[in-house]
Amino acid sequence: HGDALVLFTDGILEERRKDGEIFGRDRLASVLSACRGKSAKGIAEAIEGALDGFTPDPNRDDVALLVVKVGSGGNAGGGR
Repeated sequence: HGDALVLFTDGILEERRKDGEIFGRDRLASVLSACRGKSAKGIAEAIEGALDGFTPDPNRDDVALLVVKVGSGGNAGGGR
């Protein structure tokens, strides 16, 4: 299925709910594990969807995401 390179700022890991819980590495790893076989755009959309489901705050700070997929005809890239 090819390889994916996922680059992101700490704002994704540090996304915080009103109760203080953070998105964190484990939650991101879980999202990425479920993305096997997806295109770069699909991976980026899955991460964005998980963030939106975690906290729908439209005023996110310091959130940048770049996904590059190599091999198996994957989409050239996806990001926010």
